[in-house]
Amino acid sequence: MTTKPDDLQRLLAEEPFVRALAHSLVADEADDVVQQAFLRALEHRPGDLAQPRSWLARIVRNLAIDHRRRRARRDDRHRAAAAQDRVPSSSELLEGEERRRALVAAVDALPADQRTVVLLRYYDGLTRRCRRCARGSTPSTAAGARGCCRSCRSRRRRARCHGASSRRR
Repeated sequence: MTTKPDDLQRLLAEEPFVRALAHSLVADEADDVVQQAFLRALEHRPGDLAQPRSWLARIVRNLAIDHRRRRARRDDRHRAAAAQDRVPSSSELLEGEERRRALVAAVDALPADQRTVVLLRYYDGLTRRCRRCARGSTPSTAAGARGCCRSCRSRRRRARCHGASSRRR
């Protein structure tokens, strides 16, 4: 890459403008952006540049955008790492434990059939149809006429298979 002295002087003559623009876009990293801008200008300079100021301004704006993106990604990574490393305070742990105790007391205060439904749904993860089967009542649908839902039947089948294999041993 050969640079004519006149072209280099035209680029360097725009340095105050480039520095002011970089400072207005990324004040904290303006010197780095100016340095990168001139480096790119020298590496990728077109043959005959009629308006070096607008061309340098575009380079500086692109570098500022890249800088902001890198900073945002870095900040996101730092926030994510800090969130993973965060240990709850003793007051937060106590508050969570109090909420858990209140929930257990509220579930215990429910009538037996409602308490069974809540426990089957939220602690065993059973669907409505499976909860009916587990409670011994079957829905009045075609699946209910067969005795229970497909997932309960497959669960029973697996239990029989595992039970049979353990009996044979």
